[in-house]
Amino acid sequence: MIVKMKFVSATGPREQFDDIVDKYLTRYDMHLENAYNEFRSDNNVIPYSSSNPYKDVLNKAENLLEYIKDDVIEKDVDITSDQAFNTIKSLNKFYISKTKPVEELTEEKRQLQISLDKILPFVGLKFDVEKLLKFQFIRYRFGRIPKAYWNNFATHFKSDLSSIFAKCQETEDYIYGVYFVPKVEHDDVDAAYASMHFERIFMPDEYKGTPTHASEKIQKRIETINKKIEKLNFDLFNRLEEEREMLYFSYKKILSIYRNYDVRKLSACTKNQKYFIVCGWMAEDDAKRLSNDLQEVNDCIVQVDDVSEDCKPPTELKNPKMFKPFELYIKNVRPSII
Repeated sequence: MIVKMKFVSATGPREQFDDIVDKYLTRYDMHLENAYNEFRSDNNVIPYSSSNPYKDVLNKAENLLEYIKDDVIEKDVDITSDQAFNTIKSLNKFYISKTKPVEELTEEKRQLQISLDKILPFVGLKFDVEKLLKFQFIRYRFGRIPKAYWNNFATHFKSDLSSIFAKCQETEDYIYGVYFVPKVEHDDVDAAYASMHFERIFMPDEYKGTPTHASEKIQKRIETINKKIEKLNFDLFNRLEEEREMLYFSYKKILSIYRNYDVRKLSACTKNQKYFIVCGWMAEDDAKRLSNDLQEVNDCIVQVDDVSEDCKPPTELKNPKMFKPFELYIKNVRPSII
């Protein structure tokens, strides 16, 4: 049986658009028409924005949800869009206040680790690194030698009076150390060391004291940073966990509004941006119920029109249950005369 259709148009305050769609329009089957095309002859009507304004806030809500436990929240609480937006705005502001310092501290820690990795192999050197960098008549070279070449290297430079090699730390593959050479002879000595596979390591002028003292200072700073990061993360997780239910309800509300944006794309609004217009086809009984529902919304007007002779509305079927599976194939087929 073909259901009698009505053309329904609804107008209401623009700031209540999302709540009206979510609370009322989604209750019923409505074949939407482009409201701007239907009412464009009225110079006071303009189309709604084509971009979805809720994508950014939805992304923020999804990001915040990743920080809370996956425990299922059984109860369902309906909140307003303002409550949802304010919740996400507040929590995201708190999130930024914690994650931004974490990012800055993490970068500082990364740079400190690079410095530590450079100086650690030279722990044991009894010279103040900062003072070494200020030598005028003596050149120094930090570096390492593969162990495979160490014996030849040690034999060659054992009797060399042009340079002094201070051995430092050993690893499985390398021996680290520093050699000193008079400024006037460093070209020849540098070439000789290079020929013996000495790999030079350039040391920045950021260290103070001996390598041992410098490395201990860096390690303490890294430990302090780790504690700060741990505290910031704890504060963030604790706050989000305390408000996990409200966060979840806000996410659901915003997701619903985001999905309902399909209605917005087919809607129009007045030029003064105060009122929206939605229109489409509904079954006669649904149109009556929707009209009654929207009476409780201030400044919302619903108009239900009969189908004109020159208009062909979409077809909706009201069939016995045994025919329900076949409605999908003909739900949007318009009637035709054969």
